Amino acid sequence: MNKNHTVHIGLPKGRFLTKSQALEKALRERIKGKRTPLHFYYLKARDIPNLIFREKLSYGVTCDEWVAESGVALRSICDTGWCYSKIALISQTEDITLTNESQVASPFPHLASAYFEKQDKHPVVEEVTGSGEFLVPFVYDMAVDVVETGNTLARLGLKPVGEPLLLSSTRVWGSRSVSNDEIECLFAQILGQERHEQTSQY
Repeated sequence: MNKNHTVHIGLPKGRFLTKSQALEKALRERIKGKRTPLHFYYLKARDIPNLIFREKLSYGVTCDEWVAESGVALRSICDTGWCYSKIALISQTEDITLTNESQVASPFPHLASAYFEKQDKHPVVEEVTGSGEFLVPFVYDMAVDVVETGNTLARLGLKPVGEPLLLSSTRVWGSRSVSNDEIECLFAQILGQERHEQTSQY
C-alpha cells in the first residue's frame, strides 16, 4: 500500500455520513496543490479498525467501541467531537442475576464477553447487529449496546445497569507503523475548528 504515497482514509457512512463528507471536503481543500494524493472510502464504522491495522487504510474515523471490539492496537490521532456515548449493560431492572443460562444480545460480543469474564460470569452472549435493546426482555434477558441519551431505553422501560463497560468517543485513528505528520496536523486543525464553532453556537 501507498507505493505512490497516496493516503487512504476510511470514513464512516450511516449517521455520520454528512460529517464525513464535510471532513473529506475540508481535507481536499487544505491539501490542494500539494503532492499528497488522498483517496477516501465510505465504510461501516465497524470495519475500519481492522482495515487500518492491516494497513489497507492509512487513517480512519470510527468509534472507540469498534476499536475495542476488534482487539487491534491503533494510534489515536485526535477526537472528532462527533459523538460521545457509553457502552452499557441494559436490562429491565438494576437487580439482575447473571447465570450461565442468561441470554445477552450485543453487537459487541467480544467486548461484552470480556466484561462478564472479569466478573467471573458466563452468560450466553450472542451477536445481534442493530439495536439489541428492542429484543429485551422478550427474546433476550439483557443487552450490551450503545447508550447516548437514554431516551430510547426509557421508552422501552429499560435502563443501563452498573458502571459503563466503556466511555466512547469518535476519533481519527492510524496504524502504529504508518504516519504522515502533515495529514495528522490537518485532521487536528479541521476537527478542532469544527468543535470550536459548535461550542460558539451555545
